This record gives sequence, C-alpha cells and structure tokens, in this order.
Amino acid sequence: MRIKLTFDVEFPSNPKIQNNQLEQILKILEANKITATFFIEGRWAQANIEQVAQIHDLGHVLGNHTFHHCQCINLTPFGLYRELTKTDRILTSITGKRGPHPFRLPYGSGHKSLYVKLMLKMLGFKHTHWDIDSFDWRDDAAQIIRNLETQIIDFKGKEPVVLFHSWPKGTLAGLNYLIENVEVEEVQSVRIHKND
Repeated sequence: MRIKLTFDVEFPSNPKIQNNQLEQILKILEANKITATFFIEGRWAQANIEQVAQIHDLGHVLGNHTFHHCQCINLTPFGLYRELTKTDRILTSITGKRGPHPFRLPYGSGHKSLYVKLMLKMLGFKHTHWDIDSFDWRDDAAQIIRNLETQIIDFKGKEPVVLFHSWPKGTLAGLNYLIENVEVEEVQSVRIHKND
C-alpha cells in the first residue's frame, strides 16, 4: 500500500498549545527517505521563514493553507482571493517557486460547496482533501494509532491521503506507526502534486 502523507502547518487554534513537532517530523521523514506535502498557513510561514525554507530544501512539497486558517465558505470572493494569493506570494518569496501551490481548505470546510469549488477554480486552485484523518490534534497517541489502524483497512490497494498536523505531540506516534507498519518501499513517494 502506498500512502500520501500530508501535514497541515499552522498556529494551533488553542493558544495554550505550544507543541511544535515539526523538527521531529522532518527528522523522521528524512531518516526514512520519505517526502510529504506540507500545507502551510500564510501567517505561520511569515513568522517561520527559516522553517518553511527548510521544508522546501528537504524536498517536500509546499502547499497553501490560507493566510489566517479561516473557514473559506464564509469568505467573500475577494476575501478568498486575498487569503490564497497572499499565502502564495509568501511561499514564492521564500522558495522562488511560483504558484499556485497545492491547496488545502482549513478544516476541510467547504470542500463540498459549489461556491468554494467555483471560486477555487477561478483562482487556479484545487482543494486537496484527505482520505484518512489521524485526529492527531486530540493528542492521544493510543487513539491516534487506533484511528489509523481502523481507517487504513478501507484503503487496501489504494493510495490514501493521510492528514497530520505539525503541532500536536500525538503526530509523532501516528507517523511512526505508519512508517513501522507500512513497508518503507511502499511509502517512498508520498507527495501530492498539484494535479493529483
């Protein structure tokens, strides 16, 4: 089974949460020769330029996760345009790679909305949803592993997209579980390109 690892990189919604596991995630991926897609919130990228550059330099794909991690379904057309283009400009300024970059709606909110789909298409973006939600934000390692075990069964013979986040401690447990339980040869190309 091949899986596509994705990580949403943003400021946590709860300001009391300060756990940023990004450095450990990058070390684990590098040690196992795995590439992934990182959907990055624009204001996080603006505040963490060196980390964004590091993700890019390690060969991972950078994606757009809006500037403010907002519910896109609630935005005006101009508001959505501003959220996407501002983040794309930031990612381009850090990496030199022009957009539009791969894109993920925060919370997946609006991924079934005709309005959001049309607006994204007009702006040259396409939402990349996930097949398997690790629920890592709950920060319960045992539960995260159970969630992955339960959900991955439904995707035998397919290439599911797995959603993780960069800040919960539980992300490391889920990531290590997948690496240990899915043969590394089958996890080598876990990137998502714009047209996937």
